[in-house]
Amino acid sequence: PPAAPPPQDFSLGDPETRKITATMARLTNALLLGCCCGAAALVAPRGHGRVRLAPRMVAQPPVRSASAPSVWAPNSWTEKEVKQPPKYPDEGAVQDTIDELKGSAPLVFAGEVSA
Repeated sequence: PPAAPPPQDFSLGDPETRKITATMARLTNALLLGCCCGAAALVAPRGHGRVRLAPRMVAQPPVRSASAPSVWAPNSWTEKEVKQPPKYPDEGAVQDTIDELKGSAPLVFAGEVSA
């Protein structure tokens, strides 16, 4: 089989090649930014085809809800109010099922869980 040609280094070429390479890099970065952050992150090209980032996306600290616990815990859900409980026709059967499940073996044993 024929040998593969050596890779070309476009960073040290003539001025026209460097200009094309730089333009391709800017367009690639703009395309990736547009895919990740949405079209609102880009402003229409101006001047010589340059793509500018818009100062529209600003990071802000998360807003804490008054009802959110200050410290999360695995059982913090038990402190929440049940707002839409299901309606069962036979509450006795529900309690019997809960009692049966409480007596069952766990689905996953502690030794199977990696921390």
